[in-house]
Order: sequence, then C-alpha cells, then structure tokens
Amino acid sequence: IEQHPSSQISPAVAVDAPDQFGRSNIVVTWVGPTPLGEPCFYCPAIYARRFVLEPGNNPPSPAYIRDPNPSLGEGVKSDFIVNNQSIVRGPVNFANANPMVALSAEPTHRGRFIIAWNSLPPSGFSGDEVHGQYFDSDGRPMGCEFRMTNNASNTTNRSLAASARHTIAYASNGNVALAYTKIGSEVWLSVIPAGTAEALDAE
Repeated sequence: IEQHPSSQISPAVAVDAPDQFGRSNIVVTWVGPTPLGEPCFYCPAIYARRFVLEPGNNPPSPAYIRDPNPSLGEGVKSDFIVNNQSIVRGPVNFANANPMVALSAEPTHRGRFIIAWNSLPPSGFSGDEVHGQYFDSDGRPMGCEFRMTNNASNTTNRSLAASARHTIAYASNGNVALAYTKIGSEVWLSVIPAGTAEALDAE
C-alpha cells in the first residue's frame, strides 16, 4: 500500500465502527526506509495510510476499500511519515519498532487516531521507549510526537523489555490506554488522559 514500495515490515491496522452511511475508517501503519530528501536516508521511519471502507450494496455490490477523497473533505490521501517531529524524533530500530494504531471510539471525534511505536532512547538512557503521535480525522498531526513511557528520572520505568511489545486502545472518552512490558518482564498499563501527552502508570 506504500506509494513507493520498498522494505516494509511490522504492519498494524485499526478499523472503527460504521457511521450512519455504513462507512468505516481504516488506518494502516508500518515500518519502512526514510525517503529521499530526509537527513538520514538509511534510518527507518514509521509510516501510515488512511482508507475508507465502503459498505457496498451487497447484493449486488460487495464492500470495498478506497482512498479518502480530499475534494469531499476526507483529508490526507497518500502514505505519510508518522515520526516527523525533529525536536523529539529519535532513531527507530527497523526490526523492533512494532508500530500500533488505534482509532477513536468517540462519535464526536470520529476518525481521530493515535500511533505508538518503539523508539531508541536518547543519550544516557538504555532500552527502547514508546513514542506516540495523535492525528485528527483528516490525517494531520495533533500536537507533537511525545514519549508514552515518560518517567525521565528512572531508566527502568521508561524502558521496554527485550521483547519490545506494546499495544494501545482509544477509549470512548478520549483517553488512550497503553500496555507494555518493562525491563524485568513486568506488564505495565499507562493511561494518557484526553487532550494531554502525560502518561499515568500502573503496574
């Protein structure tokens, strides 16, 4: 689905409930090489692309997937880089980034989504950490990329286990839940309250 196919791995997908017309939003995310023109061409990047699932008329027409139509106000149509905030952006391990995506379940925020992925830590810290980025219903970034495992005073609290596994969910009230395995193989649950980028951790 990438417009410029190359090495693509670790895909993930999210679909929301149908609207009053039977249409659903689909967001796909994956890891791929940074395109030409970026400062680090050989550094991998997190990509995403949005689709619309049309209900069709079955019979005789089955459901089908199409690109968003900008002329109808459906937003961004092509694939785009997710981790594009130069202030926070950290390097990504190609084989271990594991991006995940969740769509909002709140009717008034329909089409909004968040993508979370494993990012290498800044200098002085060990172990991957989870970064996230919110997007509006048109596929445009909301705010900046932020750390979802963000206890900067403790390297254990912000670092993932070797498996680097995590998963996210978008609650109906706008909160986002992140579950991940820390160093030491403990499973932690973080809740990011609606409209913020500050995680509340629970073991």
